[in-house]
Amino acid sequence: MDAVQKEGGRSIVTELDKEIEGFIIKGIRDNFPQDGIIAEEGGSKNGQNDFKWFIDPIDGTRNFVFGIPFFSISIALTQGQELKFGLISDPVQGIIFEAERGKGAYKNNVPIKTSSILKLGDAISLLGFTASGVDLGHDKKTAKLLERLVRVRILGSAALNFCLVAEGHVASAIGFGFHSWDIAAGIIIVEEAGGRITNDRGESVDLFNGDLVSVVASNGTVHDKLLSIISEL
Repeated sequence: MDAVQKEGGRSIVTELDKEIEGFIIKGIRDNFPQDGIIAEEGGSKNGQNDFKWFIDPIDGTRNFVFGIPFFSISIALTQGQELKFGLISDPVQGIIFEAERGKGAYKNNVPIKTSSILKLGDAISLLGFTASGVDLGHDKKTAKLLERLVRVRILGSAALNFCLVAEGHVASAIGFGFHSWDIAAGIIIVEEAGGRITNDRGESVDLFNGDLVSVVASNGTVHDKLLSIISEL
C-alpha cells in the first residue's frame, strides 16, 4: 500500500485512507445531498440544512501502516449541536459499534454497557494523543498521567478506545489533541452505553469550534476522580 506524508511528515496517510473517505462521502452525497460533511482528508463541505457528518476513514492510521491490527472507521451524524448517531467499524475483527440517540449502544446488534468499577485502582485506563497533541505538549501530560494511574495502556485508536469503555472492558479512556472527527462517533457510543464523556475540564465537548479537543471518557463512576487528577498536571 502506497503511503504518503503530510503535515511536515508527522501524520502518515495512505491512499486507502482517501479511498475510504471518498467512498463514504459519495454514499452520503447520493443519499443526503443537502447534508454537511466534516472529514479528515479534505472532503468537507457546507450543507444546506442542520445535519452534518463527521468522518474519519482510518482512525489509527499509524497502526494500519505498520500492520498493527487496531484501527477503525468512524462516522457520526449531528443535527444542530446534538449528536444523533455514531458508528465505529473494526474491520479486522468484523465488528460494528453503533449508537442512536436515546436508543442505546450496540456491538454487532447486541446491547453493550459500561463497567460498574468504582475505583480507579481496580480499573484499566487507556491513554492517547495525536501528533498535533505532541506539538501542544500533551505528550508531557500523558507521561505524568502514566505516573498517577495504576494500570494504563496506549493502543493507538481513539475510536476503539471509546468502544472498549462502552463495552465495559476498561473504565476510562483519556486523549489529548484530537480533531472532532476522531471522537464524534465515540462520544455518542459511550453516552448511550451509560458512560460519561467530557473535555479535560469536565465540560461538554464542542465539536464545532475547530479547536483540538482533549477528552475524558469513562463509565461515569471514576470520571470526577480522573478530572481531579488531570487538573493537577
